Amino acid sequence: MKNTKIFNEYEFHKAVNTSRNNLNKAIIMLEEYIEKYPDDYCAYDYYALFLIRNGIYDKAQNIINVTKSKIDKDIQFQREVEKYKKSSYRYIHNKLLILAAKEKYQEFYDYYIENIKIIKEMYEALDVNLESLFFYSKIQLGIKPKHNRDYYSYLYRQIIEYNEEEFLEHVKKHMADYNYENDYYSNSLFAENFDYNKILKEVKKNIPSNNRKIDEFITDYYYFKYDNCGRYDYKIQDYFKVIVLHNTANIITMYPTTLSEDIPYIDLNYLKALEEQPKTKRLSQVDKFKTKYNLK
Repeated sequence: MKNTKIFNEYEFHKAVNTSRNNLNKAIIMLEEYIEKYPDDYCAYDYYALFLIRNGIYDKAQNIINVTKSKIDKDIQFQREVEKYKKSSYRYIHNKLLILAAKEKYQEFYDYYIENIKIIKEMYEALDVNLESLFFYSKIQLGIKPKHNRDYYSYLYRQIIEYNEEEFLEHVKKHMADYNYENDYYSNSLFAENFDYNKILKEVKKNIPSNNRKIDEFITDYYYFKYDNCGRYDYKIQDYFKVIVLHNTANIITMYPTTLSEDIPYIDLNYLKALEEQPKTKRLSQVDKFKTKYNLK
């Protein structure tokens, strides 16, 4: 019997919420949902968004194009003004993300400028914001910012021109000593015995790599496993997250965190094994002589 319902709010939100911890599973859930509710345009929008986040850009492009074509012919849906507006906003949002993902920064910039009025409405309606990505695209195109570098926030300064010393200063807020000495509180804090300099050196050997995940196409992030590396949200954690500028090894920040189910990670616990190995004392020539002849 054909399903006459257009959507199922519970099933839809269950799939969307799953994306927070397991993006691959959420994609499968939405595929199954769309089979049951093929006229729920909102589901297609989120399906395309999850595909984009998972690096499946061409399929996502096809989904948003087909969905827009259907909506443009659906007069009844267009009469539901708020739903129609939100669907239009999501189309623009997904299209911009795909252009950024494919590093088509000129097309991104032109499309953003062309739709800037609608995009400002989109920010409020969908609670999304692509201003940082727009700024990033301008820098990639060689468009000089309006102000001197020091005028901007930390992330924007690093986008304009990366400075490792600023990163090293910025990341101090996740260090135990800094928090204690400056009466500062961070929800994500490395353990006191976390050998930051040694581990940072090892981190740099592993980036960039295929273990990365892309975050809104301005930054990439990596997860590293290092048991008892710190705490996050009042719980001891075995993982920390490293965020870098997109397609680079330029680290923006790093901090202890939890790990989602489908996220790859790099295990650095071999460093602990090296530390625990007993150190062999090297005997001097005199000691060797004494040992050989049982002398005290």
